[in-house]
Amino acid sequence: MHISLLIYITAFYSQHFEEFLADFGIEFIREKCIENDIDNLDTFLMLEKEDMMSLGLSLGHRLKCEKAKKEFLELEK
Repeated sequence: MHISLLIYITAFYSQHFEEFLADFGIEFIREKCIENDIDNLDTFLMLEKEDMMSLGLSLGHRLKCEKAKKEFLELEK
């Protein structure tokens, strides 16, 4: 992917975190994110498996979140 497009996408999702959740099919975690001050892309990308477990996400939701993180990070390659 062209570097300027990647920078734009990252900046956009950093400013519009809820759109990231919707576009990557994980809008179901919106309320959990709000409750735990996860309000931007950078913070979401730092979440580890244990963090998602402590948020009370089910196994299926954790897997979907991991898939979304992986798909987003693949854009950088």
